Amino acid sequence: MSALGIDVGGTFTDAVLVSADRMVTAKVLSTARQEEGVVAAAREVLERAGVEPGDVTHFVHGSTVATNALLTRSVARTALVTTKGFRDLLFLGRQARPSLYRLHEAPTPPVVERSNCVEVDERMGPDGVIRELDEASVERAAKRLARALHGSIPVITGAGLTASVAYRWKTQINENAEIPAFASKLPEHDHNELVGWAGADRRLGAVFLEDPDGDERAARRLEVTAEIAADGAAVVERVTARGETRLERLVSLVLLGDLVSLYLAVLRGVDPVHVRAIDHLKERLAAAEAPIAPR
Repeated sequence: MSALGIDVGGTFTDAVLVSADRMVTAKVLSTARQEEGVVAAAREVLERAGVEPGDVTHFVHGSTVATNALLTRSVARTALVTTKGFRDLLFLGRQARPSLYRLHEAPTPPVVERSNCVEVDERMGPDGVIRELDEASVERAAKRLARALHGSIPVITGAGLTASVAYRWKTQINENAEIPAFASKLPEHDHNELVGWAGADRRLGAVFLEDPDGDERAARRLEVTAEIAADGAAVVERVTARGETRLERLVSLVLLGDLVSLYLAVLRGVDPVHVRAIDHLKERLAAAEAPIAPR
């Protein structure tokens, strides 16, 4: 029976294997893809100890890289999924702060933007689950939409409350799935873009985000627009927001759109974490702005 601990640092990845009568350590160079360094460190320490992977009963993973990223605030775009009613927890903060008695001390902003804090309808208590989270239904909907849109260029259309969410769907699909996507809103969509569906040649996928609490005229316009888009679209999907309040309905669509973008990335076999095109753009712009050395 052995316990394996691995810590990923900026330069080295360290491994410690503890058994009943001894402790064995190993150190390997950290890698750009951290999981590769973790596997290499594990193999090294297991080989030194002469222990089979199946004999490891406990595994602990720590990351100095993550700690340093929090301290220097150089983290990737991060989201917080929390219980309904606790969205502002990070922004309220706690009593412990550097200058307790300085009334005008500016608080340190959280590493997660408020727009990326998403509430889910569930509740846990000290004795267990109070209200179950129906996450399976959310995942099923996201996977179904991703499969439907796979192979097409999505055009996401919203109206009123859902117009801003349509734009978020577009940007998330751009970045995570690495495909073109476009956003539109009603009634402006019906002024010009509606005509373009006739020439879409089944290459574009139409997604319409609906607010069930919207007015009847807007609902009728969306229904007719979707029917006309079907003449040229590869697929037409009408997605209805869930929730009792405007905020709940808004967040339900945001969460669903994020999941759809991730599942599209999975279907395409791309890594949604890396943004190579943006990195390449920054490198080229930096090179173009670099001062020219005198001859």
